[in-house]
Amino acid sequence: MNIIFYEKLCLQTEVEIPRTFQIIGHDYNKNIYSSLENPSGTVTHESAIMHGLDRTTHWKTKLTQRQIDVNLSIVKAFGLDNLYGDSPIPQNFY
Repeated sequence: MNIIFYEKLCLQTEVEIPRTFQIIGHDYNKNIYSSLENPSGTVTHESAIMHGLDRTTHWKTKLTQRQIDVNLSIVKAFGLDNLYGDSPIPQNFY
């Protein structure tokens, strides 16, 4: 099974982009990086990327501890609690 983590795409782009292309069976082209400079159409003016903030941790500043706990219970219900815990970075990330 191949898992592509958003967090790895943010923090280790140069490693994860070629790996992702390999996983999906497409030729890798370094020109892909120029398109990564443009935020998607779903980005709002409040998004971390618009303010140069950490995209992997900024969400924790927007949620209460109760909301985080509810989200973690959902993660657990899907059997993904071995991947995600209290940290915004997946466990066994590196």
